Amino acid sequence: PPGSFDTFNYTLAPGGSTATVSVSVTCVNDPPVLDLDANDDKGTTGSDFAVTFTEGNPAILLEDPLDATVTDVDNATLASLTVTITNVLDPGFETLSTDVTGTSIVANYVPATGVLTLTGPDTLANFQTVLRKVKYQDTDVDPDTTPRVIHFVANDGAAIVQQDSAGREHIAVAVGQGDRLAGVIERGYRRVSGAQVNAEHFACHGTLPR
Repeated sequence: PPGSFDTFNYTLAPGGSTATVSVSVTCVNDPPVLDLDANDDKGTTGSDFAVTFTEGNPAILLEDPLDATVTDVDNATLASLTVTITNVLDPGFETLSTDVTGTSIVANYVPATGVLTLTGPDTLANFQTVLRKVKYQDTDVDPDTTPRVIHFVANDGAAIVQQDSAGREHIAVAVGQGDRLAGVIERGYRRVSGAQVNAEHFACHGTLPR
């Protein structure tokens, strides 16, 4: 267990002297991992996703409802999941939603910031179920067609004193009349430990399907 010591003995030859070595293992909290399309069968690679929203249509899912996943190797629960429209271009018309029925998760969407906060704690299984139901809607009759970039951040809540462990995924949402629109898909991963921040960001540019 963390903080305890394991010991082993060794003997030096030919003198036969014996010594004992004590080893202490310090555990590090691993961040949760998000994958919005685990088998990549919707046309994106890695952990990302891309969709096209057409004006007047119902809300669209922002992930594969069959295999979007959230995992954590050393925690059985999550504290929260946050979904953010990073570039709200039709204020008052763009919304994010999901269904938290049957869970202990509380959903709250703030239109002004484009942030959907899903607050636990609850099990990974319940957060995954809710993750698979996150939707985007734009009810503007003349929507801005600039692609939206939406971030998903999972927080396991195991860290202390402003320490955060998070898995972050970005998706691109093309908005328009069904035309082919150029989009950007980004994936990033961040671990914050105290004041130390290490981050890597990857980006690929392509054309979203009709």
